[in-house]
Amino acid sequence: MKKLILISLFSLFVVLTACSSSVKSLGTEEVVIIEINEDSMIVKDVNNPNKDQQTIKIPKIITSLISEQNKYHISYEYYKNQTPELVSISPSE
Repeated sequence: MKKLILISLFSLFVVLTACSSSVKSLGTEEVVIIEINEDSMIVKDVNNPNKDQQTIKIPKIITSLISEQNKYHISYEYYKNQTPELVSISPSE
């Protein structure tokens, strides 16, 4: 009986761990763009200077529309342990 409970608990743990990594999250920040690459940008959160720089995937078409060292409001979505992807961007005033 104890073996069955342990196996059940372990199975539940494995399933919950797998499900938690497939949950999509949404983030919004005011950032300064540090660097623009072909398919990503490196940003720094303006409101939290202690936070590390973050890499965010961007569509290649917008690389010519944004500028380094400018402030923007961005929204992005991400899965646990994956690079965030840009959802929207607008200039910060």
